[in-house]
Amino acid sequence: SKNLQSFDRMLIADYAFLSEVPESHSLEGYLFPDTYEVWEDQLPEGLIRKQLRTFANKVIIPLEEQRAASGLSWHEVVTLASIVEAEVRTPKTRKVVAGIFLNRLNDGMRLQSDATLNYIIDEGRDRATQQDLKLDSPYNTYRLEGLPPGPVGNPGLSSIEAVLNPTPTEYYFFLTDESGNVYYAETFEGHQRNRQEAFGS
Repeated sequence: SKNLQSFDRMLIADYAFLSEVPESHSLEGYLFPDTYEVWEDQLPEGLIRKQLRTFANKVIIPLEEQRAASGLSWHEVVTLASIVEAEVRTPKTRKVVAGIFLNRLNDGMRLQSDATLNYIIDEGRDRATQQDLKLDSPYNTYRLEGLPPGPVGNPGLSSIEAVLNPTPTEYYFFLTDESGNVYYAETFEGHQRNRQEAFGS
């Protein structure tokens, strides 16, 4: 389930970075995606601690200086990185898309991310509908400004690094076609032209 409910606040004593996570949110975003050796009789808490330890060793410790320089909290970094991870696939495009989202955040624009919308709509559907865009949810970045309350998945290192070291860009818009090609635009008009080219609509 997306909200673990069994979020163990005792973990904060061992993993201080979890103190930024709202009580209503789960550990999603902090369970670092990696290859783990798991024993048949291992308790879930043991695996969770292993994932958090990996997150600390691969993310928090080596990237803390960059995080501090970014002006973002770790929770903001992980939340934005999870959106970037869900939107695009390659390290190069992730850095550009992170730059676009940061431009939008810095200018008070809504993120309007399909990744956050897909997090709240029924799974198994290919694409959000016009009705979905109106959903009343703190994860609906088509309606609300700023970041959602927490991550929409567990981002890998490349997405986290993209948020901390984005490609400086004048772009404010992007879209991905069905083949995975990414189109960028500085203006909404340019974005509409890209949409026409990519989807014919």
